[in-house]
Amino acid sequence: LCEIKIYTLAGDLVNTIRHDNPNKGFEDWNLTSSVGQAISSGIYLFSVEDLKNGQVQIGKFVVIK
Repeated sequence: LCEIKIYTLAGDLVNTIRHDNPNKGFEDWNLTSSVGQAISSGIYLFSVEDLKNGQVQIGKFVVIK
């Protein structure tokens, strides 16, 4: 069980996705914000927190439309 948070480079939270299927090594995302607005092309930051042990991994990714 983990929680994925996606942020803009300015630090604004775009979306939070919960992953709770241990047999699936990925989670689908339709490139929309938490209010349903389509995101723009650009660089985004993410954090993945393991809700069992509190470990966090961070990184960045690019969206090109």
